[in-house]
Amino acid sequence: MEQWLQSLESRLTSVEEEKHKLILINIDIKEQLRNKEKKVLELEYCLETTKTKLEREVEALIRHKEQSVKDKRYLEKQLEMAQKEAERQAEEGRRLHKEAVKLSYFNEELTEEVRRWKPVSYTHLTLPTICSV
Repeated sequence: MEQWLQSLESRLTSVEEEKHKLILINIDIKEQLRNKEKKVLELEYCLETTKTKLEREVEALIRHKEQSVKDKRYLEKQLEMAQKEAERQAEEGRRLHKEAVKLSYFNEELTEEVRRWKPVSYTHLTLPTICSV
């Protein structure tokens, strides 16, 4: 019986040692779990912060795109107006060129007419007036 008691005590000691090891393992696992939970919280915070930053960047990009579209429309209108003005000025240039050509022909005709003129003496008109004085 004593042997049986010793065997039982030995097994009890062994069970106590195992129990102690399991308690230490349990404590270690709980500590690891707390560390993991802490890491998860840190990652969730980081994720939320990154999400917020990305949302702001997306909003800024949307605003930038909207402004770019407005700028594009404005520039297209300015280009259209500039093209119309260029067409108007080109038409005015063509009109002025035609007018210049007409004036050139007129000038040539006038010059030719002036060349055909003969000098006239006014002596017969002025001499009687001088003599009567």
